[in-house]
Amino acid sequence: MTLTKLDFQAIKKLVRLEIDDALEQKLEEKLGRYPAKDEFKELEIKIKFLPTKDEFYVSMDKLMKELSTIREELALTPSFTQVADLEEKVEALEKQIHAV
Repeated sequence: MTLTKLDFQAIKKLVRLEIDDALEQKLEEKLGRYPAKDEFKELEIKIKFLPTKDEFYVSMDKLMKELSTIREELALTPSFTQVADLEEKVEALEKQIHAV
């Protein structure tokens, strides 16, 4: 069986179609992960109210300063049990003074 020129052209066409389909599928797989232009617009609308990196860091610095101030104040402030102990000692001393 001998192949004619038309047979070779038909085979060539089929091979090209298969290759084109495979390449198109690979390309779609690769590009499918990336958002389209209209998806970027949607994303811009969603994030337009978020702070910039500098604004975020400035606000975090303020917040951390406030947190450290609160912790320092807590370290300097006596706890409830310490205050209760001091009140008991003062009451005991007042009783001794009044007893004399």
